[in-house]
Amino acid sequence: MPLEVGQKAIFTLPNGKQEEVTILKRAIDYEKGYIDEFNVKGNFDYFVSVIRNSKTEQIFCNESELTQYE
Repeated sequence: MPLEVGQKAIFTLPNGKQEEVTILKRAIDYEKGYIDEFNVKGNFDYFVSVIRNSKTEQIFCNESELTQYE
């Protein structure tokens, strides 16, 4: 289920809470298979944006933590 950059999805936290996120970067778009840019590096499937407490945060997550909107 590869999600597209700009697509909205549901991120499930370890405590079961769910948040709406927007996909910013995907590991499959990189030659090395992980997100590797000047200011963003991580061995995760996705780099996403989420709004928490009226602030936008950017986090890494794995595909298993995301659910596609239907």
